[in-house]
Amino acid sequence: MSWKKMMFIVLSTSLLLLGFVMALNYFVNPLGKYASRELPSLVWTGRADKANLLQKYNNNPDVLVLGSSRTMKINPNYIEEKTDLNAFNAGVNSARAEDYYVMLKYALEDLDVKPEYVILGIDLEGFHNNAPLDDRLIYNQRFARYLHPEDRENKLSMLKSLISYDQTVATGRSLSFAMTEYPTKKAAYDNDGYLHYPKKEKQIKEGKFKADIDSYIKKYKGRFNNFTAIDEGRKDYLNDFLTLAEENDIQVIGFITTLHDDVLAELRKTRDYDERKAELTDFLNKMKQEHTNFTYNDFDEVKKYAGYEEAFYDGAHIREENADKITTRLLQEAKLTKTVHADEKEKQS
Repeated sequence: MSWKKMMFIVLSTSLLLLGFVMALNYFVNPLGKYASRELPSLVWTGRADKANLLQKYNNNPDVLVLGSSRTMKINPNYIEEKTDLNAFNAGVNSARAEDYYVMLKYALEDLDVKPEYVILGIDLEGFHNNAPLDDRLIYNQRFARYLHPEDRENKLSMLKSLISYDQTVATGRSLSFAMTEYPTKKAAYDNDGYLHYPKKEKQIKEGKFKADIDSYIKKYKGRFNNFTAIDEGRKDYLNDFLTLAEENDIQVIGFITTLHDDVLAELRKTRDYDERKAELTDFLNKMKQEHTNFTYNDFDEVKKYAGYEEAFYDGAHIREENADKITTRLLQEAKLTKTVHADEKEKQS
């Protein structure tokens, strides 16, 4: 056999093998990056999950909740109970400023969902100047087209992603689970996007739950690594988000999300938390002046809304008791609660 023929066979076999690996990684989709949903993802795919739930939702929500997993306990049923307004929680895990804009754009343009109000949970690290965009956003074609042009991945990058080591190893893990059993999911959603932690909620009812604070101190120190300024590009995304809301007559009721006091104490000591927070609040105050449809509250500590220090699932995620406290304050200040409406009507009469 000539060396040319041998080279042709080797190259052809390599290309076929490469194509097979890429196709398999796309089909299995273990890291939740792509459209394929044939097998369960090994990671939390909040963006795809919430997009699907919102698409199937029967009502046009009057109130849309946006933000990260730290807003997912804002309960649509509680909002409706207090206001008679229909609500949907479209918060997604690890959301940053670009997620706020993209999810609202998707709701308005793809689904023709137009809320009257947005409750926006604002994470300080959602404006991190050295944190990349989430792969589960940039490879999700429903959302990626709404990103700023400089943030969109090109096709070559997407192809490289399909043959990456992490993706291929995760595919192997997923296939092994497919032959045995996938791990039980830690989270579940109601049809209105409200988040449940089935195991943790069961432990709370049984009086056996203990919040994981210590590991979240370490986790959030990592999240705040190299966070040296509020990112200009992410500031642009929030400005674009508020402009889009204003153009559609949507009132945005924002709040800076809560962290456990122990997590905050460590971030203040080791990660310039107060400096970054001051930069964010300066920017948010500027946005309040420029966008009349925007207000916000600083609820990064439980004492700021008379919350409960013990009402946490972990160092970053509040339980229902604190979420309801936040919701009540926001709705009252926006004059959306039934009692406020009644008082306003009485004054007018």
